[in-house]
Formats: sequence, C-alpha cells, structure tokens
Amino acid sequence: MHWYFYLDRTYHGLSKDQYEDNLKKIMAVDTIQGFWSVYDHIPKVSSIKLRSSYFLMRNETRPIWEDPVNRNGGSYKTRCIKENTEDVWRELLLASIGEQFSKDLKPYDDICGVSISIREKSDVVQIWHANANNKENFITYQLLPTITLEQAYYKSHQDHQAFEGVNARQTAKMNRP
Repeated sequence: MHWYFYLDRTYHGLSKDQYEDNLKKIMAVDTIQGFWSVYDHIPKVSSIKLRSSYFLMRNETRPIWEDPVNRNGGSYKTRCIKENTEDVWRELLLASIGEQFSKDLKPYDDICGVSISIREKSDVVQIWHANANNKENFITYQLLPTITLEQAYYKSHQDHQAFEGVNARQTAKMNRP
C-alpha cells in the first residue's frame, strides 16, 4: 500500500481547477522507513504558512472531495490548539500508516487520508473516509486521549458548498462524553 504526502496553500474564492493546480504531491511512501525519511525531511507543520495544509492520502486518492474514492465519503474534523499541532499530526500519520483506524470502521469503509490545515487561532485536523453512511462509528478523541481537541464534528464531502455546485450545508455534531 502506498501513501502520498501532499501540500497545498488555500486562498478564498479558488475554483476547483485552481485548487487542484495549487495542490502539490510531495512524495510517496510504502514502508515505515520511507515514511520516516519523508517526514523527517519535509518542513514541520509549525513552519508552513498560514492557510496551508498537509495531507497523507492512501494509494492514488487525491485530497479533493470529488475524487472517486472520496465522492461518497466525508471527514471528521476537529480543531487543536497550536501547541499540540505537531503531536496530533504525527499521531494521525502513524495511526494511518499503522492501520489503527480499522477497528473504528464498518466493513466497506476505508480511511482515505488525514490532513492538517494551519489556521490563525487553532489548526484543523481531518480524517477522510470513504463512506459517509458510517459516520457515527468513528470517535476521533479516543484515538488521541491525552490531547485536547476542540469542536469535533463530521461533514460529508457532498455537503460542502463547493462540491460540484451543491449548496447544501449540513454537519452532524459528534457526541463527546
């Protein structure tokens, strides 16, 4: 199985084509050694520019909602305080390549990737998966019990305003004990 690192820098008002042109594939990894080689040589999350994002995506899945693998999926989003961003990102990467999410998924669902987006006050973490019908089974905060996460919620990719012109906006709040 291959995982691909991507980097993007988002600007408000980008079209889908402009977003895709701005998205840069950094490197593929298929071993733990390859992962660490890439991870240790790319800029740390704390040093990338505001409104930039890193993605780690499975196989040839691109980090766009309309990708055939992502089309019927969604993402679990949460915010983390900046002092925790590096730790959260590293843990999500390791959980992804180590297949640690599989126990939280129903059959016929897969993790497509993870992302971290650098924002002004707190950063946005996303876990992308293939089947939006399985949204209630995944509990992000159980994966990272020692790190404070804020505003956890779920959104299907098709509910994004920019998804092929659809103007629906729906989010389902994740229950937290």
